[in-house]
Amino acid sequence: MSELIAAGGADVTQIAAVAERYGLHFGEPDWLPDVIARYALTPS
Repeated sequence: MSELIAAGGADVTQIAAVAERYGLHFGEPDWLPDVIARYALTPS
């Protein structure tokens, strides 16, 4: 995964295929909105 991302411009389908193969999940954790609000962060 890091090799695809480090190479830059990796195709989203390639990243998704590798993530699925290794059981990786991308998403927003349940606690993230609370941390953002609590510390007045601005997500990019």
